[in-house]
Amino acid sequence: MKLTCKITVLLIPALLSMGVANSQGILEITSESVVDGRIQKIHACTSKGGKDQSVQLSILQIPPDAKFLSIIVDDPDAIPVAGKNWVHWNLFNIPAQERLDITVGKPPVGDPGRSSGGSKTYEGMCPPNGTHKYRFAAYVTAEKLDVGGFFGPTAMHMETFESKFKKSILGKGVLTGEF
Repeated sequence: MKLTCKITVLLIPALLSMGVANSQGILEITSESVVDGRIQKIHACTSKGGKDQSVQLSILQIPPDAKFLSIIVDDPDAIPVAGKNWVHWNLFNIPAQERLDITVGKPPVGDPGRSSGGSKTYEGMCPPNGTHKYRFAAYVTAEKLDVGGFFGPTAMHMETFESKFKKSILGKGVLTGEF
């Protein structure tokens, strides 16, 4: 029997401490790609038997004043081996709707950011040393974010994104899974 992982994160105190502009704060993220806390193999890199397919995500409870969503997938467990929190996926300025459903391997329309490997697409899980915990974060904002730069956006993990856009974030949700 397969169980879909569903986690609701209540972050109103955390958002208030970040100085969030309009802390409505609660997003619900579910994923059929994370089963019993484990990320399915198809979403891993090819050297780990995967197909580098982006994960399925459903983002719910999007506030009515949200205009855009941003998605960040990172691996803080990579710090001891890579020297940094490895970013697997950045996708910014996705037009908001009441609910966002992302299909496996089909990212929504938005501004692609870079992974730590330099790709402007999803980069599959590829832990070099055992099991890692990955974070799938969704943020909502009332305005389009300027994430660019001359060569386009650089890889942003959750803490970098929150620091840079703390005044623009209306809400946040995080789902974790291991691979």
